[in-house]
Amino acid sequence: MEKKKVRRQRYYIAKELRFSIALMVLWSFLAVGLLMLLAKEFKTDTENGLLSFIIVLAGYAIICFILTMVFSHRLIGPFERLKMELKLIRKGDFGRRLSVRKNDDIYIRSFIEEVNMLLDEMENLRKFNLDLKKRIDQEFLDIISAIDEGRLTKEQQKD
Repeated sequence: MEKKKVRRQRYYIAKELRFSIALMVLWSFLAVGLLMLLAKEFKTDTENGLLSFIIVLAGYAIICFILTMVFSHRLIGPFERLKMELKLIRKGDFGRRLSVRKNDDIYIRSFIEEVNMLLDEMENLRKFNLDLKKRIDQEFLDIISAIDEGRLTKEQQKD
């Protein structure tokens, strides 16, 4: 019986996203460390142990809530605005480019750079197509006017 080679699948995550997640984790650890230091300052003893545990737990919950709100605002928040800008582009404002706020997440900024490069390429392609269409239309008009005026012989018309 032959053994099958098992290929390990690799998952690639952008460096910017890994940085954002690492920053969230780091802030959480720092918050826990700060709360532990505060609990130690309360001089926890056997009588006060439950109270300090509740204070630490409540403080950690509040800090986690605040960090979640800040990072979700920086990471997820821009998408609604970007969706609106993309609708405007789709409706015909082809010169518009997406923009980000300076406080938006670095991952979002790199994503927007890629989308703007794509929009630049699409606008260049659109301009090329419009120019090509104009040239073809002009050639057809020249041919039609030459035929109507009788400047072309039957052989030239075939060509």
